Amino acid sequence: MEEKIPGITIDSKIRLAPDMVITPPPVESLLAQGIESSYWPRKVRENRELDKQVRLRRNLSLKLDALFHRLPRPTADVTLAVDSMEVNGNALTVLYESLAEFFESDKRNARLVLYLPFELLPALTWRPQLPGLAASIERFINAYMRCWKELLGETDVRANFADGNILEPELSPNGQKMVRKAAHLIPILLEKRYISMADVMALVKNSSEEILKNSIADTLPAIAKLGLITDEERGQLPDWAVTDKSANQKNTFANSEEKGRTWFFNLHEEAEFELKKMDMRLARDLERGYPKARALWERIDREEKLISEYANNISKMLAVNSLTAEDAMRYLSPAREMVLRLAAIRGIGKAIELIAENDFKKAALNIGAYENTVRNLCLPNSLEDKEEITSMLSRLFQLGLIDEAYINSFGLVLPKLNASFSDDQERIKAEIREFAPAILLLATDPVAHEFLHPFAIFYGSFLKGYARNNADLDVAVFVKPGIPVIKRKNIQDRLRKIFSHERIKGKIVEYWLEKKNGMLEVRDFTKPDVYLADRTWIHLLFAGIWMGKDNAIKDVYEKLLPGFLYSGGKILEGRDARMLWLGEMEREVLQYRLMHKGYFRLNPREGGIDSDGTDGLDPQSAFWDSGYRRLATILFIKRVFLPQLEENFR
Repeated sequence: MEEKIPGITIDSKIRLAPDMVITPPPVESLLAQGIESSYWPRKVRENRELDKQVRLRRNLSLKLDALFHRLPRPTADVTLAVDSMEVNGNALTVLYESLAEFFESDKRNARLVLYLPFELLPALTWRPQLPGLAASIERFINAYMRCWKELLGETDVRANFADGNILEPELSPNGQKMVRKAAHLIPILLEKRYISMADVMALVKNSSEEILKNSIADTLPAIAKLGLITDEERGQLPDWAVTDKSANQKNTFANSEEKGRTWFFNLHEEAEFELKKMDMRLARDLERGYPKARALWERIDREEKLISEYANNISKMLAVNSLTAEDAMRYLSPAREMVLRLAAIRGIGKAIELIAENDFKKAALNIGAYENTVRNLCLPNSLEDKEEITSMLSRLFQLGLIDEAYINSFGLVLPKLNASFSDDQERIKAEIREFAPAILLLATDPVAHEFLHPFAIFYGSFLKGYARNNADLDVAVFVKPGIPVIKRKNIQDRLRKIFSHERIKGKIVEYWLEKKNGMLEVRDFTKPDVYLADRTWIHLLFAGIWMGKDNAIKDVYEKLLPGFLYSGGKILEGRDARMLWLGEMEREVLQYRLMHKGYFRLNPREGGIDSDGTDGLDPQSAFWDSGYRRLATILFIKRVFLPQLEENFR
C-alpha cells in the first residue's frame, strides 16, 4: 500500500508531452524518498542515514501539523491547552521527544531554535501531571538550550531578520550590520525561566566580541520593561550594556497622528503631491549615479509605505466610526489613482481586523457593507486591485471571519505559503505552462542546443505562493561543460530571444557546468555578475522547479546534485560547505521576501513582542510574529534540508 504523507510530494512530475516534464523541487523529492519515483540515483535513494533523517522530519512535521490544527490560533499557549485538556498530554510528550531528537540528530538543526514558536516552549515553572511529559520536557529544554548556546556564536546579517534591505557594496563600504540573533531571544528565555538574570550578567561580563555585546545590549530595554532586572543588577552592568540604543533610533512604525475627515476628503491632493516628490527623488538619484536597481526598489518601497500610512489612518477612522463605509468607498472607483484605491482597500480590511479584536460578530457584519463594491473591483480591472483584495481576504480568512469558499466566490484563490508542489500543481502548471514553447525552443534551437541543456529551473516567490501577479518570473539555465566563457555574449543574446516574455525580460541566471570524475560541478568565476551562479547558489537548484526534456533533467540531476550531499570535508569561501549551503537555503525559504513582505501581506499580526522601547530588537519584523514562527518551523523542517551522506554508507 502506498504511503500517504500530507504535505510531502508523491510521484508528482507533471508530463506536458512524451519527453517534457515539470518536476518538483529536489528538496521535496529528497524528503519523499521511498514514496516517490525521483531522479535521485540509487545510492541516494537506498541510503539508510538519509532514510533515518527523512523519517524524523516527516514524523515531526506530522506531529506539528496535528498540534497546529488542534490549536488554530497561533497565540495559543500549549501548556494552557494541556491544562484545559484541549491538547492530549501524551501527544505533547511524543512531540517534545521528537523535537529533542531533531536537535540532537544534526548540529545544523540548532537553527530551528531561532524560529520555533514561543508558545511551544513550556515555562520551567510548569508542572504537568504526566510523569512522562515532565521527562520529555526536561530532555527538550536541555537540547534546546544547548543549541541556543551554540547559536550565540553564529553571526548573521541583521537586515535578514529585520527588513531585508541589504545594501549594495558601494552603498555599504563598511559592510552590512551584523547580529547574533540568538542573543535577541534572551528576554523570552528569562520569562520562561530557562536562564536567570545571573546567567545574563555572566554573559555580559564574559563577552568580548563586539557583535555579541551589541546584540545583548539590544535586549536590555526589553528586559527592564518586563521587570526582570533589579536596580542592583543594572548598576553592575558595564557602560556598553546600559546605553539605551532604542531611545536614539527613529521608530519607523510609530503610530501616526489621528487624522480628521478633512484630511480624508483632500487625500487625492496629498497623494498627488507625495507621488511627484517620489518621482523627483528617483530622477535625482539616477542622475547622481545611484545604482538603478536600488533607486527603482526604493521608489516602489516609498510608494508602498505611503499606501500603508494612508491605510492605517483610514482603518482607525473607520473602526471608530469617524468615517462611514460610504466615505471609504469613494476611493474604490477604478477611475481613482491606484495609490488611493489600494489604500482604501487595505484600510477597509485593517478596520475590520481592528473591530474583530473587540467584537468578532460586528467585524463579520462589516464585511457585507463592502462586498458588492469589492466584487466589482475583481472584474477586469488592474492586477494591483486583485492583489490587494486577495491580501485583505486572506488576512480575514486567517482570523476566521470568512471561509475559503467565500474567497473563491470572488474569482480569487487563497494563497497557501506551506503548500508543496503536489498540493499546488494546478496553480504551478498555470503559472509556467505558457513557457513550454520557450523550453522547446531551448531544446531545438541550433545555437541554444550547442551551448545549453534543454531544460530550465523556475524559482522565486511565485513558487512559494506569495508573489504578486505582476511579479517577474525567475529562471536559471545550465551551460554545457567545455563551453569557453568567450561564448557568453552569444549565449546571453540567444537566451534573451528565447525567454523574451515580459515576466522574464531576458534576465536569466546561468549555471556553467564542468565535468569532474564522471560527475558534474558548478564552475566558479573570479568576477561573477548577478546572473552568473557559482557553487554557493545551491538554494536555487534545490528549491526550484525543473522543466524541460525528461532525459536531460535526469542526466544532470544524477550527476550534479549528489555532490551536494556527499560534502564531508568540502570547504567554500573558507567555511564548511554544508554549513554555507544550508545558510543559503534558510535565507531562501524563511527570510528574503517571506519574512519581510510576503507573510504580512497575507496574514494579520498575531502575538509578537511589545514594540514600545524595544526598537533594538526590530519588533515589527515578522520574526517575532506567532503565526510566522509556526510557518517558519514547518518550512524549516520540510525545506531547509541537506543531509551529509557517506559515499560507502548504504
